[in-house]
Amino acid sequence: MEKVLEAQKLELDLQIGALAHKFDTAGYKFYLVGGVVRDLLLGKLNDDIDVTTSAEPDVIVKLVSGWADAIWDQGAKFGTIGIRKNSQIIEITTHRSENYVSNSRKPSVEFSKVVEDDLSRRDFTVNSMAISVPDWELIDPFGGQVDLERKVLRTPLDPEVSFSDDPLRMLRAARFMAGYQLVPGIDLIAAVELLRDRISIVSKERVIEELKKLLKVESPTKGLLFLEQTGLLGLVIKGYNGLVSVPELAGNDSSDELALSWATLLYPIVTSGEQARVLLVDMRASNNLAKKVGRVIEATHQISSLDEATEPEVRRILFFWGDEFPESLAVLKAFKKIPSQKLLSLFTHIIESEGNRGPQSPLDGNEIMEIVGNGPIVGKAINYLNTHIFQVGLISREEAIKALEDWSSS
Repeated sequence: MEKVLEAQKLELDLQIGALAHKFDTAGYKFYLVGGVVRDLLLGKLNDDIDVTTSAEPDVIVKLVSGWADAIWDQGAKFGTIGIRKNSQIIEITTHRSENYVSNSRKPSVEFSKVVEDDLSRRDFTVNSMAISVPDWELIDPFGGQVDLERKVLRTPLDPEVSFSDDPLRMLRAARFMAGYQLVPGIDLIAAVELLRDRISIVSKERVIEELKKLLKVESPTKGLLFLEQTGLLGLVIKGYNGLVSVPELAGNDSSDELALSWATLLYPIVTSGEQARVLLVDMRASNNLAKKVGRVIEATHQISSLDEATEPEVRRILFFWGDEFPESLAVLKAFKKIPSQKLLSLFTHIIESEGNRGPQSPLDGNEIMEIVGNGPIVGKAINYLNTHIFQVGLISREEAIKALEDWSSS
């Protein structure tokens, strides 16, 4: 374990050392497993702590009782007990092997006493390593440490077996390639090309979540290109049919930045914001994300349609799409369609002098009704006042009232 930095080992030992000792003294194996091991070997700490043990769920509950602040046993039939100690969540799972049927990615589970059985069922060799605690010995039956050093992406079993068992792993491969700059082997690529249609047995909810994780890594383009080249991208995002190239993307973690990534990804395959919104809703994205992406794409189309523009046209676009203006420019930049300097200067001038959404009406709906009365005329009055403001820019309350009075009496 010379690769594990001592400070990080000590921090982890503070979190789980006493718990590992309880298992050890009771005669049960206790291993850190998966991402926490991978990241330790990379000199990083992972917030998610996963443990595998030779103890079965009922024994796990007994051993953690009195040590953990909270215990969750809903996953006990699958071998998993969740616990919380202070603010740290830990999942402890009995060693298990899995058997799959062809029409489902949900396996039948059998408990095992051998950690190698548990490691063999995992997605990639870089995640198929364990560290026994308290002795901190690395268990690496599939060469994950070497693959991590050489930046190679492999599966612990034959990739055709691994991807057939759980087709979501094909999407996950793209995320690990992009997030850890790993290079897939020829056999892994061939397996995805062969088995890509099996992604149909994975729920849309799981697919969209994996795609969101991919878009959050620092440089997702490498993973997207892998999906495109293997034909998988067109199966999970309708419209990527091999005739459209994947744009260059930067990873984004906040909700607004994630919307920008989606907008950039969908921009070349949709003709309107509404088409993008409907596509994302069908993919089971949240309504908020779908709506935001749709608005960014619609704003992008509106701005890209302008060769030159007058102040009224710019005010109109900002009125409806001003909140999405920065993201729209970023999308256009990704496709090298940046507006002319003259047009950008006009947008900048109006934003700086009149606000991000251009000039707004100084009157609310009730005030407008007091001037023009009730009924359909209210909507017409609002449209007239907005059009008037697009023409002249910022106006005072008194000027707005006079404009409406003149309009209603004409």
